[in-house]
Amino acid sequence: MDVALVRRWAADGSLPNVRRLLESAAWTDYPIAPEFSSGTAWASINTGLSPRRHDFFPFGRLTPGSYETRMTSASDLTGSPFWGPIAESGQRILLADVPCSLPTELDGGRGFFGWCLHDRPWGSWSVPRRFLSDLRKRFGEHPVPACNDYTTETESILELRSKLITGIRRRTDLLEHLIAESDWDFFYGSFSEAHCAGHLMWHLEDASHPRHRADQLAQ
Repeated sequence: MDVALVRRWAADGSLPNVRRLLESAAWTDYPIAPEFSSGTAWASINTGLSPRRHDFFPFGRLTPGSYETRMTSASDLTGSPFWGPIAESGQRILLADVPCSLPTELDGGRGFFGWCLHDRPWGSWSVPRRFLSDLRKRFGEHPVPACNDYTTETESILELRSKLITGIRRRTDLLEHLIAESDWDFFYGSFSEAHCAGHLMWHLEDASHPRHRADQLAQ
């Protein structure tokens, strides 16, 4: 989510829950160079390391000793996740679709990756193995498997918005179900819908954008 929009909408009352979080919770700015992708930012959030130290730059990277490129893999991510010591101490931990998370980091905890994420540099996983498939049977698939299937034309944006809202509600049901399932010591979940919205709807909030159209924004 774009932080400037979030702060503006929190201040004007459009996001009252986020406003309460900003007023009562600890938070910090995380400036990141524009040439870095969101996957690089998530790797820093999860490990507490700078991009130079965790060395994760999806989706492509140079092969050492040549000018050839290859796709980034899970083995390229260095550093340990901040929740590692929590799991190692025997606490009950659950990771719910956290971007750039790995199954080996759970140390006996539960989690899944890939129900619906915009950035998926490696395949889906879940611990235990059938955890994700059971969730899909209960809550269904996400209605927007890939935002690249949409365009900035009005009809396409309206369809995307409708399906993203449905996806948010479905993900909320899924997360609330998991939260209530056990007395977790640590629960970490994420929403990826704002990422797709940012790709295809950015021009709606930027009057200087060449694709900005007031009629689209009004809808």
